[in-house]
Amino acid sequence: MVLTWHEPGIVGNERIGAAFYMDADYEPVAVRLQAEKASSDGELEIDIYKDGVSIFTNTAADFAVAPTTKGPTVTSDTEKTSISLAVGQTHEELIANFKDENLEEGSWITCKVIDLRGGENISVQLELNKIE
Repeated sequence: MVLTWHEPGIVGNERIGAAFYMDADYEPVAVRLQAEKASSDGELEIDIYKDGVSIFTNTAADFAVAPTTKGPTVTSDTEKTSISLAVGQTHEELIANFKDENLEEGSWITCKVIDLRGGENISVQLELNKIE
């Protein structure tokens, strides 16, 4: 089964598309991201949630160094579960770092755009295998 989210006029930092109700137990397999216009100002980030909690593992570094015009700045990001398209990229299939848990029957699955970074008209697909 494939869940698909798409909204052409999304601005960013908001939920897109429908909430899907799981009619059985499913295992997440892959995520496909597609943007008609690629991001130009950093990574286009999305997150997918099961009952309001991300289905991806935390991939944040404890500390990150970002270059600025006044020299590098160090920041810490204690949680980053989003997945992303790189700058200039319009599509990607990801075998993401899913949490070691399935999407159980009765769960609600939603998708949120964290940051578009100039990307436009995005589609997100979550491929699932039904657990027998």
